[in-house]
Amino acid sequence: MKEKIIATLFTAIMALSTVSPVLAAYTLGDYPGFLFTDHNLDAYVVAGADAKPADVVGMTDVAVRLAGESYTPTSCGAAGATGVETANVPFYTNVSSGNFLKPTIKYYDIPSVLKHGTVDFTSADGSDTYDYEEIIYLSNQNDFQIKDSARASKDFLTTPALFVPTGGVKYGWKFDETFNVSKVSSTYPLTITLLGKEIKITSLSTSSITATAAEEYYIAGGQSITIGTHTVTLENVGTQSAAVSVDGTTKVVNCASDAASVTIGALKVKCTSSLSRESLEQSAAYLTIGEDISKSYNDGTAYVGQDKNNPTWVWDLSQVTTGGAGAKPEIMVKFDQSYNDPDDPIPQPGKNPIVLPNNYAKISFDGLTTYTVGTYTFEYKTGVDLTKNSESNDNSAQAFKISSGDSSDPLKVGSTTQYTDTMYLYTNNSANNRVWIFWRDVSDGKIKNAVSGTAQYADTGGTIGYITYQDVTLKLIWYNTTTNPVLSIDESSISGIEGITGGVYNITLLQDGNKKIAGLGTTAASADANDVSVYGTTIGTRDEDVLTDIGAVIKAPKSNAGSDKVVIEVPSVQVKGILTVGPYSGVAVTGDTVNKVVPITNAVAKLDTEISLPVDKNIVLVGGPAVNRLSAQAMGLTYPTYGSSGLLPFGSGEGYIKVFDGTLETGKVAVLVAGWEAGDTRNACSVLQKYTQFATELTGNVAVKVTSVTSAGITPAT
Repeated sequence: MKEKIIATLFTAIMALSTVSPVLAAYTLGDYPGFLFTDHNLDAYVVAGADAKPADVVGMTDVAVRLAGESYTPTSCGAAGATGVETANVPFYTNVSSGNFLKPTIKYYDIPSVLKHGTVDFTSADGSDTYDYEEIIYLSNQNDFQIKDSARASKDFLTTPALFVPTGGVKYGWKFDETFNVSKVSSTYPLTITLLGKEIKITSLSTSSITATAAEEYYIAGGQSITIGTHTVTLENVGTQSAAVSVDGTTKVVNCASDAASVTIGALKVKCTSSLSRESLEQSAAYLTIGEDISKSYNDGTAYVGQDKNNPTWVWDLSQVTTGGAGAKPEIMVKFDQSYNDPDDPIPQPGKNPIVLPNNYAKISFDGLTTYTVGTYTFEYKTGVDLTKNSESNDNSAQAFKISSGDSSDPLKVGSTTQYTDTMYLYTNNSANNRVWIFWRDVSDGKIKNAVSGTAQYADTGGTIGYITYQDVTLKLIWYNTTTNPVLSIDESSISGIEGITGGVYNITLLQDGNKKIAGLGTTAASADANDVSVYGTTIGTRDEDVLTDIGAVIKAPKSNAGSDKVVIEVPSVQVKGILTVGPYSGVAVTGDTVNKVVPITNAVAKLDTEISLPVDKNIVLVGGPAVNRLSAQAMGLTYPTYGSSGLLPFGSGEGYIKVFDGTLETGKVAVLVAGWEAGDTRNACSVLQKYTQFATELTGNVAVKVTSVTSAGITPAT
């Protein structure tokens, strides 16, 4: 098994308890909290030295899951950020649909950025105070999604990208009560702070806005200031005038209230008021200075400071309503690009956030949720000996092999509960549209066809089996066609999948004249486009890895297909993108903590012959009293005790999980995971491995029986 940690930090998914010397009555609903001390694993996972390999595989599943749950609360010091709206969003899903990012984000969502309050306005009718709020809108358009290389250009490789459509992000400054915008004028301007910058609006309608484009400065007599690359000096001051120089060019500016601006060099200067004293140093003036004093902007034109020909942000004045009664006008700015190509500055994990004007806020793709991967290989094989099985007398068969990269990354045979690490698909002329399913019995290493005496096969549309890697289950389906059959890998069978509807990858198999499998696609030992397809798009000749909606990766399709092989990395859980709406830079919050995953370097897995009680640790016991000495001791039985004794609380075809408080060691907990056969033990281990998925069935029960790794297959026991 290969572990790939993608996210920087991960939040623990259960409340972990500190084990006290005197134990409360635990149930399986408390699992695995009682196995931890101060958030760190304080337990051994123990299999019997005489157990079958399936027990060891099950022990590995449980131990790996527990090892990944240890963490240390870590202070962020002054680097933590607060006041953000964040969500884990599935690929190929609208970012503001369902329970993901809110489509309307307000001041209480990101209080460190968005504001609400009151604004004063004076008109010919008098003065009043009006409530307002700032809002960020995220559209629910189908092209505002995290997309992968199976859904988009292959140039994105295995790094997903956040596609952002035109108008996908908007910012709004909104009146929360009726306001008559027709009363706004140069005599009675409306002054607001928009995107962190104060602007003075002198005209406002549904098609245009006129506002001061320059800033006002208080300058003392003889003082110089720098505006951009220009030097501005107040040379002299009169009772109704000011002498102003720009880069050495001096002109007199009238300071009457209705006076026009004066162009001096590259700037325009307007005098709002002047204060004349006996000495120049005691005099001063209020000057409004800029390339434009007042400027009109039309709906859909570039926002202030944006490239006029290719703006990223433009004015949206569609919600500015003129007139009086009932109008609650909103001045908006919207994103005016369309990011959907690798050549665009498209958001990807850790780079290229969408930044609002004036660095006011950002929408960022921070990373991916945490997961591990199991590797599964699908390949054409010759010389496979199937003669020991009644369904084939071929001692050098042409077959299609499906195998996991590790014995703890299982496959399930057909619709049975039999797990394996290797399967073979075999066809011949007499089978017509039928495929025979062979599998390796991990307990004795032999290749078999029958499970519990029943031959395994699938007709067209039938289930070959399942990939069952931790919390992800992919269904394998056989389809016979008029030419060559197809092995379909169906994502839609994933339990608990969120957001996306799932999809299908198809592997096309080549058959010879005897209807035996002879390779992939159109030609053996050659990469053909139709060797592999994902969501209806052929990828067999792609050089690059292909990422799918759930986070699976189809490795080097062209290179592998050339060897009649397909390699897929399957994630342990559905992979999602971490998206955040918040301040452009983090807000310092002393004392913030995150849960930092702690690698476990000491031994976790043990054999029963290596344990001498007491060990001052909690224990998970894998295997029943016939194969595990400590299991027998916990159950009060003599080792070995077999099912034929009639003393076991479970029977044929059943797995069994039970919590023992203080039975093996005072102050410590033991959890028994056993089964009638090794496969039943493996099922019980899978339930513990996926304990979050079965929390409802485990909660409140000290013991349960397991007949299948499903909700219906878990029932209370004694």
